[in-house]
Amino acid sequence: MPTNSMMNFYEDDFPDYFIKGENYHQKSKLMLTYPINFFSRNGCYDEVLKLISFGVDVNSAGDMGYTPLHEAAGNGFYEIVSILLANEANTSALNEFRKTATDITRENKFSKIENFINEFSKKKINDLKKIQIESGYFSEKSLHDLIRLKKIDDIRLILQNAYDVNEVEDDGWGMSPLHIAVGIGDFSIVKLLIDCGADPMQENSFGYNSIDIAFYTGSKNIMDYIYAKIKG
Repeated sequence: MPTNSMMNFYEDDFPDYFIKGENYHQKSKLMLTYPINFFSRNGCYDEVLKLISFGVDVNSAGDMGYTPLHEAAGNGFYEIVSILLANEANTSALNEFRKTATDITRENKFSKIENFINEFSKKKINDLKKIQIESGYFSEKSLHDLIRLKKIDDIRLILQNAYDVNEVEDDGWGMSPLHIAVGIGDFSIVKLLIDCGADPMQENSFGYNSIDIAFYTGSKNIMDYIYAKIKG
């Protein structure tokens, strides 16, 4: 007869682990992967789109180090690959077999996706904008990118130089720095941004503000903090 710990192990994963908001940032103990990785592997475009709108990490390493891009590219899901790349998926990320998403597409003979990733990578390098700050600090990453990478020291340097803390990305998603910080569940960055004037009621293109994102991603401590700051 199964023990209580065994029952809890499976109850945590079935039947709807990947669609529960509180699990959006969590790795399944049974499947050893994250919701966005799972949906990318299975071609669930709408679910991937929803998770991205909540600011989840598009570079999360799941089972055997596979990222969402590895999963989507390796299974031939061009549309999901496109949306992941548009949201800063790392084309250089290696799985545990030291392979990139491009390597996997080549092995699986998805030449259209392989060519698309290669062309996207070249264009990004050519179009990369650098942020030069009065202090002499020089970064190849935007504030939004630095938040995704959780580079809090670099974030502080940018914010000290009159950067618009509520600026949204020009990609149709309307994500502010705070939306992204809440989405990845980083309390320290959320606090820093709000202390620097980030607007928690600002909505992204899907109509979600930071409180909504905290609620849907199960970040109760962040949601409570934002509520407290608003009530002041």
